[in-house]
Amino acid sequence: MAVTKMDRIDLRISPEDKRILEMAATSKRVSLSSYILSLAPQGAEDELERANTIRVTMEGWTQLMGMLDNPPEPSEDLKKLFQ
Repeated sequence: MAVTKMDRIDLRISPEDKRILEMAATSKRVSLSSYILSLAPQGAEDELERANTIRVTMEGWTQLMGMLDNPPEPSEDLKKLFQ
């Protein structure tokens, strides 16, 4: 199945960054565009996963679970808020 490419992205990068990307693309025997397209989507997915993941230590996890299992009594201000 052929994929129709309709969107375009223009980039401005330093000559050094371009040189490095071109060298990497050449080493893979692909065009610069193909090289960038082979890396960018997975890199973006990885970044989104990191941004949407909360990491806690085991101690923090234990504290959180304890608070959920045994929540503190609501304060007077909180009781008033819900009335």
